[in-house]
Amino acid sequence: MKSCGFPVIRVVDILTGRVIHIQHAVNTTTYEGADILGEIISGHPEYTPNMMYFEFDNTGSPPTPTADREGRSYYAALESSPIRDYLRIPIALDPTISASGSNFNTNVVTFRCQESASIGVGGKSFSAAALSTVYGLALVSAVALNDRTQDLVYARTYDMTHEEKDDNHQIHVTWPVHFS
Repeated sequence: MKSCGFPVIRVVDILTGRVIHIQHAVNTTTYEGADILGEIISGHPEYTPNMMYFEFDNTGSPPTPTADREGRSYYAALESSPIRDYLRIPIALDPTISASGSNFNTNVVTFRCQESASIGVGGKSFSAAALSTVYGLALVSAVALNDRTQDLVYARTYDMTHEEKDDNHQIHVTWPVHFS
């Protein structure tokens, strides 16, 4: 079995609901992703991804990192950065499942989330005034909702155009994960 995610990032005008633009990405599954799948298959539904991280920079010139397979430890290090941080945002709805039938080529689980915070986990402001720019996303299993140190990162992506924070816009992410 293999899995691959294809996040869709939409920027939406919060006053009109109009979609400003859409972009498509591809994720990299982390090593922790295998741990998450193992826990779910062995009967532990609390490991189902239920958060997304929106990684951002406050310099106006974010980096262009490569999505490696590192998980939680990468984000723990970000918390002490003077210019970078991440938002930890709950998945908006229960994931939807679409099964393909007997050929199993397009079994898909889809997660949805929308940016809804103004302060990152490390205490940095997320705003247009701070020049905040989202440059990465992660699909996360928050096993203990109030303890991010126990989070496991299923997948990450940097395969996206950087999204500058605009106080009149909101970033929406639909993250389908395909299994075959």
